[in-house]
Amino acid sequence: MMRRALLLSLCVYLFLGSFAMADSPYTYNDLEYDLVLLQQQYPEKIIYRSIGETSYGRQIYAVRIGNGKKAILLSGAHHGREWMTSMLLMKMAATYAADIEKHPLLESGAIWIVPMVNPDGVSVQQGDFGSIPWEDRMDIWRMNRYSFSFKRWKANGRGVDLNRQYPAGWKEVKTGVEHPSYQFYKGASPFSEPETKALARFTLSIKPAVSAAYHSTGQEIFWHYQTSGEQEKRDYCLAKAVADRTGYRLSEPDMNAVGSGFTDWLIRDFKIPAMTIEIGKERENTEVPLHEFEAEWESNRDVGWILLEEALRLGEK
Repeated sequence: MMRRALLLSLCVYLFLGSFAMADSPYTYNDLEYDLVLLQQQYPEKIIYRSIGETSYGRQIYAVRIGNGKKAILLSGAHHGREWMTSMLLMKMAATYAADIEKHPLLESGAIWIVPMVNPDGVSVQQGDFGSIPWEDRMDIWRMNRYSFSFKRWKANGRGVDLNRQYPAGWKEVKTGVEHPSYQFYKGASPFSEPETKALARFTLSIKPAVSAAYHSTGQEIFWHYQTSGEQEKRDYCLAKAVADRTGYRLSEPDMNAVGSGFTDWLIRDFKIPAMTIEIGKERENTEVPLHEFEAEWESNRDVGWILLEEALRLGEK
């Protein structure tokens, strides 16, 4: 029994350590490998499954930690260049799984994580075109304004900005981009893309009590979308708790915000506390460099617990 426990501890250490020692971008293949490993280590407490498929055949995965009924939803990499959010969420999943037996919150609640909403966009940004036909690669090059550097790529594989795809304010939002592009094109209609359709269906099925969508950059938390009264007070208190833990700046409410983001949709239509958490120091049109990962992890490692505790508290009312 002692030997088995030591072996399991070693596996967990090696799994968690792989994130800390990472010296290359976190890829879709890395995600699939880590999901299998995580489920093998905790077969009775962890499940993962595909919630949909991208235009180029990549799976969109969700992983659940804990078996409780009241759930929170964490998501990452709506945007291709924001793959570090996937890396952070998978380390969060591994860390929380290691504590699953001793953490009382997971007896009553569950943490659902969709670590990579946009695997096609992540792959394009990292220069992996393996699943994309040659004629489509030419279109992607055109959408990238004929640049051979894809570091700034934000859209999915079809040139649609997935975080401009949600119906809360979609008609009103003006991005200045009317055709498929590396960023900012909102698509022909809300939920026109397979990724946002899949995430919307999944969200409706699990009915999360609280949500956080991870993005980059700017070390800022957006939590408000045309709310007022008790809902605004409730959402502010939770966002303030997360800001205090992360050290990130709390955004000021913008009553004229037109939205179209995932968080906006959750706040308006689900009436739940939801926030967008921007990791990484402020920079434009590129990824967060790997040397910032450990600091971002230390800032965010307890966010899931904070949100789950709030979800359970709301469930008691």
